[in-house]
Amino acid sequence: MKKLRIRVIFHMGFVLILSLMLVLGMQEFDTLRLQSKVFNRLNDLHSKGEIAEFLRNTILSDYQLFKSMGGVEEAVTHDVFIKEHESNSLLLRNFAKEFETVSREAEDNLGNPEAQEIYALYVEEISPLFQAGGDQETGRLTFDNLLRMVHALKNKINQEEDIIKKRMEARTQNFGSIFVLLFVATIFLLLIGYFLFTRRMIIPLKEIHTVLLQLVRGEHPKSLPRNENPEMQAIIETVDELGNNMEDYYKFSSAMIQGNWEASFQAKSRQDKLGNALLQLRKDLQDSHKQDEIRNLEDARRNRINEAVNLFAEILRKHPDNIHALADEIISSLVKFMEANQGAFFLRYEDEQKEEYYELIGAYAYNRKKYLSKKIKPGEGLVGAVALEKYTVHMTEVPDDFVEIESGTGGANPSSIIIVPLKTEDDVIGIIELASFKVFEKYEVEIVERIAENIAGSLSGLRIGMKTSALIKENKEQTALLAEQSEEIRRLNEQVRQLRTEKNSSQKPPMKIFKQK
Repeated sequence: MKKLRIRVIFHMGFVLILSLMLVLGMQEFDTLRLQSKVFNRLNDLHSKGEIAEFLRNTILSDYQLFKSMGGVEEAVTHDVFIKEHESNSLLLRNFAKEFETVSREAEDNLGNPEAQEIYALYVEEISPLFQAGGDQETGRLTFDNLLRMVHALKNKINQEEDIIKKRMEARTQNFGSIFVLLFVATIFLLLIGYFLFTRRMIIPLKEIHTVLLQLVRGEHPKSLPRNENPEMQAIIETVDELGNNMEDYYKFSSAMIQGNWEASFQAKSRQDKLGNALLQLRKDLQDSHKQDEIRNLEDARRNRINEAVNLFAEILRKHPDNIHALADEIISSLVKFMEANQGAFFLRYEDEQKEEYYELIGAYAYNRKKYLSKKIKPGEGLVGAVALEKYTVHMTEVPDDFVEIESGTGGANPSSIIIVPLKTEDDVIGIIELASFKVFEKYEVEIVERIAENIAGSLSGLRIGMKTSALIKENKEQTALLAEQSEEIRRLNEQVRQLRTEKNSSQKPPMKIFKQK
């Protein structure tokens, strides 16, 4: 209740001070507004007073002119006086109009009837005196009456100025008294508020200061005790939230250090520089991690390509002179290495009419060698198309009606097919076909193409070597045959000579000996 009363006192004091300041402000505003009106009114009255003074001076000037005209009898001089009188009359008319204008603009008719009456009397009585050359005594009385009227007008204006000035002075004195009273009351309320503030707020503020120092040192402080004062409690909750935010930043940073990119964290606001910086750091680290994964994957793929090249280079060295054994081991090893389901190895041959065709010399499926016989001409099915067009075919969307003649190996439809030509320069000497129920990736196609290049080179050399060996063997056989025939001829010749010798010695008929081979 005490704390509640203090809060109420604070509110009441604030409302009271605000009310006092509002009253003071309204009083000041009203005083300023009144001063503005007073200054405008005084300015108008001053203008009217100046006009009244001009009226008086003009009438006096005209009176002196009238007196001077009484002692002159010449007509010419008399006309001059009349012209000067007319000039003064014009001035009086202008002054009267100006007086009326000032009254109309100020919306104050003070003195205007008197000024118009003075001008009307001047026109009605003074002008005829000048025209008729009236009696001096009559003129004097008339001018005195006009001057009294002007004097009364000036007094009226001066009295109004005095009244306004006195009112303004009284208002200023009242404002000063009110200001002093309000100032003293404000100081008194401020002193009470300061006393209550120092007694009831200093302890919570010290506790908050201690917590803030702990946060500055990077520590995680305990939560502050609850305060019944709503405003102070709001500050305490804000400080506690700051501590919790720092703890969240620490946990999130620790999670990133441990490689946990999925740790839950959100910036506290769009202006949360630290939180947004941590989120950006996580994004950068994730991107860097992904790039590392991509590099590692590329390295792994390069290693796998190198592994495949080395593996099949060793296989090619194992079979330097047996194409069928080489084809069997290549296709079986390739199916296993690529984790395919089946594979086929086609090699180019020529028939008796010198027409090319590709014969299946090696097939492997489901970890077993297949004994199949198949011949495909260039342009026939996918294998023939690859042989004709000399490019790799990689199919990942195999139609449901995919038939044997299109795949080269037949059987159930696979999910992915690779058909790679074995090329040496622009010469396709063979075809490798792999089929799998998994989809081959791009780098796996590259592996098969790299292996196909090496196989094509080896097969080309192997074929050349086999042709050379065959030619050498044929040459050896022909040489042996020629040697045998030469020996047989020599033996025949020897027998012939013997027969001739015996004939000559015995004179007997010769024996015919003939041997054919």
